[in-house]
Amino acid sequence: MMRFRIGGAAVTLLALLTLVYLVAPTILVFGMAFNSAPDLSFPPSGFSMQWFQSYLESPVWVDATIRSLVIGVVSCALSVMFGTAAAVGLARTRGPVFNAISAIIGLPLVVPGIIIGLALFDLYSRMHVVGDLTAIILAHTMLGVPYVFVNVMASFTRFDFRLEQASLGLGAGPWSTFRHVTFPGILPGVIAGSFFAFISSWDDLAVTMLIAGSTSRTLPVVMFSGIRFNVDPTIAAVAAILTAVVLVLAAARTLLERRMLR
Repeated sequence: MMRFRIGGAAVTLLALLTLVYLVAPTILVFGMAFNSAPDLSFPPSGFSMQWFQSYLESPVWVDATIRSLVIGVVSCALSVMFGTAAAVGLARTRGPVFNAISAIIGLPLVVPGIIIGLALFDLYSRMHVVGDLTAIILAHTMLGVPYVFVNVMASFTRFDFRLEQASLGLGAGPWSTFRHVTFPGILPGVIAGSFFAFISSWDDLAVTMLIAGSTSRTLPVVMFSGIRFNVDPTIAAVAAILTAVVLVLAAARTLLERRMLR
């Protein structure tokens, strides 16, 4: 009995240490973002919003934020469209063809971002589209499609395909069946996939840094440049904003999934 208690206490302690390890960077970022000191220091010497004001007053930061949002939203929408279409097309397929296509779609998840970025930089340089917003959106779409595909395929594992057959047998067309039967069944996967697709775009640095040029820098790229050349507490405020967006989206996704499960 004593061994079980010691084992349980050890597991609890390990879980708490892991939680602290994961949460500590976020606490540090928010602490430095609201710090009144003129440098990146922790613990805060006082509370101040001046670094958020500095962020809002900087055209470079604001332009990068708007650009990141546009790229993230558009690439997320395209990722949902292509990823869902691929999952719907492969949901009833198994065997070598399914495995091969799934592996190709999932390559951006396993290939290092720097390798993808270098390959795209070489391609975009030949096409003279380095720094082009559309080219960046397409690159981020490629990064987001696997997340949508994997999550929608997971939803299909719990989907009853007999519902589609019943709908078609009762006279509904393929599009009507997809809208009213298939799509509601895979909606949780679509929502989860869209969340990860947006976050992959919103936080991407390795790929974007190589293909954005000097005219289409996103928020992470501007942050990286700031860390390299001019360490300023405004960077902590921007990092806090990036983190806050992720946390808000994660909370919204959780609430949506809970509502759908009711």
